[in-house]
Amino acid sequence: MKISIIIPAHNEEQRIEKTVRAYHEFFLQKKHDNTLDFELVIVLNGCSDNTISVVEQLQKELVGNIIIINLLQAGKGLAIRAGFADALKRENDLIGFVDADMATLPEHFFD
Repeated sequence: MKISIIIPAHNEEQRIEKTVRAYHEFFLQKKHDNTLDFELVIVLNGCSDNTISVVEQLQKELVGNIIIINLLQAGKGLAIRAGFADALKRENDLIGFVDADMATLPEHFFD
């Protein structure tokens, strides 16, 4: 089984790193346990801050499993739709989304 988790992000340079690291660490453990493979699709939408640089650094550091989509337009719905459309291009069994503010912990998303 493989899951794609969409994370829409609009000007989240202060919060996105914590969220991406937490989800990556949690689901990497699930992958190592042969429970579930994963990918994180970070959809930047209309960012005017440094969110792109933060996410690109994470993509380099946490090799694999992180996809970045950079939309010029702002809008959470637009970002979620773009993320789902992208995830559907690959073989994912499940697709979901979480907010960049860690309102939903990875453990709660998985249960």
